[in-house]
Amino acid sequence: MVQLCGSFDNWEKRHNMQFDHITNQWFVNMHLVRGEYFYKYVIDNKHWVINHEEPQRKDSEGNTNNFLSNNGSKHIDSSGLNIQNIVSLKA
Repeated sequence: MVQLCGSFDNWEKRHNMQFDHITNQWFVNMHLVRGEYFYKYVIDNKHWVINHEEPQRKDSEGNTNNFLSNNGSKHIDSSGLNIQNIVSLKA
């Protein structure tokens, strides 16, 4: 099981990701307001990981997280992010 957790909802909810057998990737679609967000992937309910191929930043506590800046007009193919108030994240 792969889940997504992040600052977009104060790290309080884990969003289940679905597996696409055609692209061989995990994905989730989310509605986000404009802003900057930190997030991590949770594997099997216990391993918190980042994707090294996606943008990263340290938070105020020094933790390294993946980072998303949603200005409402981006489309980022390399990380699987599709942003325009709906975000698709692929692990």
